[in-house]
This record gives sequence, structure tokens and C-alpha cells, in this order.
Amino acid sequence: MISTARSRPSPRPRPRPRPRPRSTLSFYLRNGAVVGIIKLASVPLVLSISVLLARWLGPQEYGVYAIAWSLAAIGAAAVSGGVSQFLTRRVAQLHKSGRKPEIQPHIAAATRLVSLAALLFLLLLAAGWSARAIPLPLTGGTIALIFLVAAFIGVINIGSAALRGLERAAEGQLFLLIVAPAASAAVLLLMISLTGSRTAWAALAAVAAGYGLGAVLAQLRL
Repeated sequence: MISTARSRPSPRPRPRPRPRPRSTLSFYLRNGAVVGIIKLASVPLVLSISVLLARWLGPQEYGVYAIAWSLAAIGAAAVSGGVSQFLTRRVAQLHKSGRKPEIQPHIAAATRLVSLAALLFLLLLAAGWSARAIPLPLTGGTIALIFLVAAFIGVINIGSAALRGLERAAEGQLFLLIVAPAASAAVLLLMISLTGSRTAWAALAAVAAGYGLGAVLAQLRL
């Protein structure tokens, strides 16, 4: 005898719940807030260093320091500006495509390029200084320190660019805006307490030491 009872259809498997996409607004709020806090914290830090230098050096030596720092900032922007932007884009592409072993060679190449550009900047400064084309009260030692500060800031910029590509933008800003100025202030306070030298060269040496430490730490985090 053939059964006429209809077979019950097998229950369909329930679809797995899809992970809820992250809110775009919360992503920018979270990451933007951290970077904004770092930038806001750097303002009183840099201002305090400027006030400390002005009181320690006096008008004449502080004027020399301000000129040297301006030249170092111009050199740093010149040697790392375009390279850092392209590095961020390239690192982000490699990071998203899973080609992480290829990231480090790009960072190393960018660092070498910035170092060579800083050397060219040093040669231009030295040539202008020896030919007295730069009518500024700078010594040979000050020219060398300008080169070091520009090179160190350039290397920090490269590290920051790579960290931005790795979606660690806040960490990249931390070394340039907080770690390096804070280390410079610490070295400067140490020099004030140990030596009686109140010269622009000594202040620039403290800044070079602080930004050198920031450059090393930025490279170690990559």
C-alpha cells in the first residue's frame, strides 16, 4: 500500500547574521579625536619650549636660533614633502592587498631618498655659507646642526607617512608632535642645569637630540 501522506519539506538553514558594518561617522570621530587631542597637546608643549628658549638665550641668541630653526623646517619640508605622500598611498595599497613583506623595502627606499636629499640640502647650505651668500650670523657647527634637525624631521615624516598607510595615523603624529618636542625640552633643561652655555648652538643641539630620538623611535615602530 502506497502512503499518500505528503513528506514534510526539510527546514531551510537559517542564514548567518551578517556582521554589522562599522559606522563611518564613528570611525572618523574616534580616529580624528585622537589625532586632534595629540595636536592640541602639542601646542602648549611647543609654546613652553619657545618661552623657555627666549628666557634662556636672550634676544640676540634667540634670534639666531629662530633663523636656524626656520632653515631646518624649510629643509625638512623640502626633503620629505612629496615622498611622504606617495609612501602613504603605496603602503596603504600593499597593506590592504595583504602584501605586507613588500612594505619595508618601500620604507627603506624612502628613508634613503630623504637622507640623500638632506645631504644635498647640507651642501647647498654649506656652499651659501662659505660664499657668504647667506647673510646670517651662523657658524659651521650651526649649519651642521641645521642639517641634522632637517634630516631627523624628514625621517620622522617618513615614519609618520608609513604609519598612516598602516592605519595608525595617531601613532605617526605622536612622534612628531609630542615625543620629539618633549625629548628636546628634557635635553634642554638638562643642559641648562649642567652648563652655563646660553647659545643658539646649544639650544639647536638639544633640539637635534630630541628629534633624533623621535626619528629612531618612529623607525622602530614600523
